[in-house]
Amino acid sequence: MPFYEYKCNDCKNLFTLLRSVDKKDDEANCPKCGSSDIKRVISKPMVSRQKSSKSADSPIDIESSTSSSSCAGCSGGDCSSCGF
Repeated sequence: MPFYEYKCNDCKNLFTLLRSVDKKDDEANCPKCGSSDIKRVISKPMVSRQKSSKSADSPIDIESSTSSSSCAGCSGGDCSSCGF
């Protein structure tokens, strides 16, 4: 089941719920104030990558990991020194 992120329109609390895809828009309550006036928001995606120095399930922030990120020696290839 995927995680969905919601924002409370009353107290502005941002929270995450684990829900099945067919229930992503079902009514829910804010865990902070109890309001049912919430809206599903788009979350920043997390990606995983396999590298010898990291586990396959290690998440990386997509904003800090771009194709241009690399050390001077590998030019964005599979580099063991910088991990990209």
